[in-house]
Amino acid sequence: MIALNSCCRAGLVLVSFSVGLTAQSTARHAPPGWNRSERGGVESYVPTDLKPDESLEVAVFAPDRLGGSALNVWLDRWAADKVPGRFQAPVVSTSSNEGKSATANVAFADGGRQLVALFVAMSLDGERVRALRIVVVPKAGLLSRYESGIKALTSELARVEATTVVASQGNAVATPSAVQRDERSSPGEDKSTKADAATESARFKWVTEPGRGVSNQQVAAVLLSFRQVYEIGGLQLYQTPYLLLTDGSAYRGLPCPPDQLDVTASRQHEPGNWGRWRQQGTKYELQFRDRNGLPGAWAIPSMATVTLPGRNGEHLDGRFESVSSYQVPYSSSSVSYRGIAFSRDGRFITDFTNLVGGSTGFGDQRITTQAVANDSGSSSAVAGPNFGGGTSSKSKSALADRSGSYEIGGYVLVLRYDNGKVERLPFFFNGADRTDLWFRGAVHSVPKQR
Repeated sequence: MIALNSCCRAGLVLVSFSVGLTAQSTARHAPPGWNRSERGGVESYVPTDLKPDESLEVAVFAPDRLGGSALNVWLDRWAADKVPGRFQAPVVSTSSNEGKSATANVAFADGGRQLVALFVAMSLDGERVRALRIVVVPKAGLLSRYESGIKALTSELARVEATTVVASQGNAVATPSAVQRDERSSPGEDKSTKADAATESARFKWVTEPGRGVSNQQVAAVLLSFRQVYEIGGLQLYQTPYLLLTDGSAYRGLPCPPDQLDVTASRQHEPGNWGRWRQQGTKYELQFRDRNGLPGAWAIPSMATVTLPGRNGEHLDGRFESVSSYQVPYSSSSVSYRGIAFSRDGRFITDFTNLVGGSTGFGDQRITTQAVANDSGSSSAVAGPNFGGGTSSKSKSALADRSGSYEIGGYVLVLRYDNGKVERLPFFFNGADRTDLWFRGAVHSVPKQR
């Protein structure tokens, strides 16, 4: 989903007008070999030649409003009653593209069958939101067999949303030059207010002053679990830390350093993230509440490792990198590299590179886009049958915005930037060799040569 907004700002906007869609043109025809039905404002599409042991349905829901919520928070709440079967784990979505897209997946049971519900939500303007759900039997090759139909549905939904957003903003004609002017224009006051509201909504609020939360003596262990999930963006690897306390309680996630976690407020406002832990030999078992608020089954977290805190005043030497990638089905893909170099004199410098590319549309209406962004700036290009264009810009950030001094102490990494900004992040080593670092929600490793 990362690249949807890039396509919106360039290729998708142009495709929408080139195929003659309007803001009111939201009805979709069933792709060849699919049946379409509609009930309660929800459009449902099902292939006609599924085998008896197969199931696949694409449901497109009516537009909704974020109402000031961050998109992933909205999707967590919205999708909870859109799972067509019994499930236990809470819906936990992942946001991307600066909060303009979000995805979630839930395994559930229906009539003795095991299925997966994949949710995708997009909000291109921070207010209007559109979501779709794919329910599928987790069978190898099933989605790829029907890729042309899914491609038609997802591409048209993205085109309609792009057209609607552009029309609501008063852009009557979409041309390469108009897109370039929009890219160069600074955000208006209304957009800034919405962005601030989304940032505030997504901010973790149950914190206290440093040193007044969970002390190192109260931490029994911090586990890091890895979970591979087959979803719309391909096979994704999710990392979940678990904070285990000496009183036997367990906390899912690590949104802030342990010594800033307000345990009382967190238990009150997010009880579903609190559970119990126990140790069986070398394995740790966790128990959390089910969707009904009752104690769930004890389970060993997937591919879990016991992490190590940093030493007080510890200094590192080398560059570490995290890599993330995503693919919009049959449309676009994105890969991001986030790096940070530490030196033994207590200094650091960060770097970032993002690559996006893809295409949308069909036949002679196909549009291709590509974009590159890094610390120096960004450039993008769009090309179609009768036009072409591109933009480039230099970054306004200075070296002081991504360099400074650092301090490690226990489960805390403090970054003091030369521009005066200070970040206080949860931190640990993943592995006894202390070569993999976890912070900002991801493991950072010494990169392989590319």
